[in-house]
Amino acid sequence: FRNTIEPNRTEVGANVRFRFPLYASRDRSSQLVADQKRLEARRLQAQQQLLELRAELRARAVEIRVNREELIEVDGFLPTAARTVRQALASYSRGQGGASDALEAITTDFELRRHRLAVLLRLRLAEFEQFELANMAQIELANPAQNDLTDGSTSNENESN
Repeated sequence: FRNTIEPNRTEVGANVRFRFPLYASRDRSSQLVADQKRLEARRLQAQQQLLELRAELRARAVEIRVNREELIEVDGFLPTAARTVRQALASYSRGQGGASDALEAITTDFELRRHRLAVLLRLRLAEFEQFELANMAQIELANPAQNDLTDGSTSNENESN
C-alpha cells in the first residue's frame, strides 16, 4: 500500500541543511584545550596545596600536644618553687639563711614562670596557626579551582566585542 502513488495526494519535499558551529575555528578548539590544561594544572595545584595544609595541620597538632604536656609539667613545679621562695625568705628574715639562698630561690621561681609563659605562648601560637590552617583548608575544599580560569587569559567570546 505504501509504495503506490495516490493520484489525489500531493507530495512536497524539501532538503534543509543546518550548520551547527560547535567550534568557530581551530583557534577556538585550541583555546578550549589550553583552558582544559590550565584547569587541570590548577586542580593539581589545589590538590597539592590541600595535602600540604593537611600535613601542616598534623604538625600543629603534634606541636600543640607537646606544648600542653610541657605546660602540665611546668605547672607541677610551680607550687614547689613558690614554697621554696617563701621558705627561703622566711629563713632570711629570721637570720637563719643567706641572701644568696633567697635570691637563688626567687630567680628559680622567676625563670620557671618565664618558661611557663614561653610554653603558653608557643601553645597559643600553634593553636592559632592550626585554626588558620583549618580555615584555609575549608576554603580550599569549598572553592575548588575547577571553575577558576582567571589567570588573565580567558576564553570569553564577549571580551572581543
